[in-house]
Amino acid sequence: MTLILFTLGTRYLKERDDVILSTLGTRYLRERCRRYIRVQRPRKPPINESRQKSR
Repeated sequence: MTLILFTLGTRYLKERDDVILSTLGTRYLRERCRRYIRVQRPRKPPINESRQKSR
C-alpha cells in the first residue's frame, strides 16, 4: 500500500515539475520575443518634434 502511494506521489510531483518548467519556459520565451520586437521596431520621434515639423 505504501509503495503504491509513493509511486503515485512521485508521478504527481513529476507532473507538477513539468507544469512549472513549461510555465517558466513560455514566460522566458515571451520575454525574449518582447525584447526582440523592441529592438526591431523603428523608434518613433517624440510627439513634440513631429508637431513642430507639420507646422
